Amino acid sequence: MKEKDFFDLEKETLLIKYTQKQTTPEETRQVESWLKESDDCQKESDILRQALELKTKINEHNSFNSQEAFAEVNRELEKRTRRRSLVNYLSRVAAIISIPLLLSTLTFGYLFFERQAPAIESSVQFMEVLSAPGMVTRLELPDHSKVCLNAGSTLRYPTVFTGNTREVELTGEGYFEVQSDKEHPFFVTTKSGLKVMAHGTQFNVNTYDEREEVEAILVEGLVDIHSYDKFIAELKPGERLSYNKRTNKYEIRKVNIYENTAWKDGKIVFRNTSLDDVFRVLGQRFNVEIVLHNQKKDKEYNCWATFTDETIYQIFSYLEQATPIRWKVNAMKQNSDTTFAKQRIDVWLK
Repeated sequence: MKEKDFFDLEKETLLIKYTQKQTTPEETRQVESWLKESDDCQKESDILRQALELKTKINEHNSFNSQEAFAEVNRELEKRTRRRSLVNYLSRVAAIISIPLLLSTLTFGYLFFERQAPAIESSVQFMEVLSAPGMVTRLELPDHSKVCLNAGSTLRYPTVFTGNTREVELTGEGYFEVQSDKEHPFFVTTKSGLKVMAHGTQFNVNTYDEREEVEAILVEGLVDIHSYDKFIAELKPGERLSYNKRTNKYEIRKVNIYENTAWKDGKIVFRNTSLDDVFRVLGQRFNVEIVLHNQKKDKEYNCWATFTDETIYQIFSYLEQATPIRWKVNAMKQNSDTTFAKQRIDVWLK
């Protein structure tokens, strides 16, 4: 891959460092030269600065009154008529930079209401947290349970748990450290109908839409697995339940917990992992489309690696040394509504 193929990516990375005042003197001179010579470069720098200002305002509300925070976020978003372009731009940035950099803790929260029985003139307030592509988001629930959301995941939960149970809705992947309360069991529900029930437990649930299976891995404690409110299995530490959304069948087996949960610490871990699974995980984490061409059915290449703060093209450079592949990063394509399509990386087996 020639250096010019990465020019735009490296340029944006330097702009991010410059906005955060992390550039070296030489890099500072280079960026300021770009800003003087290019209006487009100046516009991208302004968008980045706005994004960082928004991140700071949201972080100031971490211990906030949720209604007040909601109003503040809405005011900020209304000021930006190009909101969709900005969010998409941030997603594009996340595909370029390393995971912990920039908006690793940035979340956009939206509050909405559900009315209870008509006879009771009160409402239940909910929070929905989205973890943007390329990022890992941490949050604490009203009962002090802790949750890590993987890239592109969403968690919906009430601002106050009421009744006999504590229930949250997950889309994507989440790691849960549930606060013990035997009188109020904790439920994680998914669109597939699968529910994970726990009292005080650590576990991981993976329910990305593009996956045929929903997975639940128990790290510590005890969980019950239900399908549409019907009990189907009990998990023990170190076990993973894989539930097929199409056939409604499941299997339980022992797995490497570290490999499957290291994402919550910003790591990407592969242990004898097929290229198909490697590219699926990388695509989810960095919000890129990875297309593998001319795959050879008679040959299977597996990967053993651990990545922390590497960029997507650094990871591909390492993979190129370990496996017989060549690859190409395609230019970003802008849609008619000014948003950008996912960055595409084509991979060929040699």
